[in-house]
Amino acid sequence: MTTVREIMTAPVVVVQADDAVVRIAAVLDQHRISAVPVVDSDGGVV
Repeated sequence: MTTVREIMTAPVVVVQADDAVVRIAAVLDQHRISAVPVVDSDGGVV
């Protein structure tokens, strides 16, 4: 069985809830990923 550890990146790439869509698109492109967790100012997942 594949574990989460085997498929996730570390450190985790995240974006802030108030980031501009253009910045989020750049992060996705830069890291060659198709999704990213969105966090609030305390680091909690939105």
